[in-house]
Amino acid sequence: MSDIQTRSDRERSRPLVLVVDDEEPIRMALGRHLKKLGYDVVLTDDGDRALEVARARRPAVILTDIYMPGMDGHTLLANVNRLGLLSSVVLMSGRGELDDAISAMREGAVDYMKKPWTPQSLTDVMSRALSLADAFQELATGRGDGAPPLPAGAPEISAAELIDELVQTPTAELPLAEVPATLTRLRALARSRERSPLDMAAFVQSDPQMKAAILRMANAQPGSDTAGADPVRCALESLGVEAAWGCVEAAVLRDAFPIVSPALRTLADRIWQFSVARAIAMQELALIADDELELPPLLYFQAGLLLDVGASYLLSAADRAMAGGGGRSAAPANLLATITAHHATMTARILRRWNLPTSLEELAAEHHRGGDIAARLAAEPLWCAARLGAAMAVRVTGFGDPTGDGLVGSDQLARCAYTLGVGDTSLRRLTKALTERAHQTWVAFG
Repeated sequence: MSDIQTRSDRERSRPLVLVVDDEEPIRMALGRHLKKLGYDVVLTDDGDRALEVARARRPAVILTDIYMPGMDGHTLLANVNRLGLLSSVVLMSGRGELDDAISAMREGAVDYMKKPWTPQSLTDVMSRALSLADAFQELATGRGDGAPPLPAGAPEISAAELIDELVQTPTAELPLAEVPATLTRLRALARSRERSPLDMAAFVQSDPQMKAAILRMANAQPGSDTAGADPVRCALESLGVEAAWGCVEAAVLRDAFPIVSPALRTLADRIWQFSVARAIAMQELALIADDELELPPLLYFQAGLLLDVGASYLLSAADRAMAGGGGRSAAPANLLATITAHHATMTARILRRWNLPTSLEELAAEHHRGGDIAARLAAEPLWCAARLGAAMAVRVTGFGDPTGDGLVGSDQLARCAYTLGVGDTSLRRLTKALTERAHQTWVAFG
């Protein structure tokens, strides 16, 4: 057949994108725009045909409509995953229903794109999808450029074996870095009713890493000036005590689990970006919630930031194991599925080791579960803020929760908003404001 060739992605100078849509105008328009963006494109209106092309040509990205005659987008995605293809799959729909996005992420799509799309939204979606496709390819074939030499005598243990070993390890014996003493003191100070930028500056000055993090965050703000005689104090006054504390928490989390493999670093950064956006959203939700609830904003920020810390921990463990095997994973999708399956339990154990509030540990263990658990927790403000925060993080980041199905249906989100006493207008305004703050944080630590 004319549109099927056998050359591999490595022989192709331009990434190949497979577009699957039964509506010809949409299919042709996507093809034109993707070619302008520098991609090679194959178009088809049929799911079965798309699967045939995907097997033969191994596209970097598959853009597929959800609702098509014959094989629909969900079935095509399932078949791509079953065959172990390394393509990033983006599901599209013109219905714009939140349940479509939830289902897409649950089934393993790397992104969801609403139709009609804009040139900018298409560019953003493709950039994210291609970065993940590259990461999958690196995991399957070996270490990417720029990785340091493999250590001599590295143990021969697979990533999956190491993760299984960690899952069975007692909590008290987990190989886990302790929380820096400076951060522990800073957390206590941030929660104190009697605090000031001057008090915080004394702690921050003693830790070069935290000092650098605070200055980066402050300098990322438009109009910020930290060039005075005491730049740390100026930065803290500019940021505010709560935002500065959150900045340090985010910096410590990003550096807590070192990863050498560029591919795994890409995945870890994606988790971190989503966690930061969710943390900011949960903090702001606590601030605008019904006053009678008396929600602690700093605790809510911490919850959002640390809900997926177990996934980062397991990625770091996988990175150590892969160092002994050329940085390769025989089945990248299976490795990520294993991490997703165990990360919630691992997060709860890590939070217990770090002596964080029990409420955070319980939320971490349950935050991906549904059914009776969801019904039992639906009236809990912290759980509701986590659900709403995740939905807002999807809008801010442009992608779904990287660790699995962290979203719920629109009806349950509405009930969560009611529990918190937050209206639709406030949520829309808040989402817009969150985008700027999240991007400032990402830039400061990018």
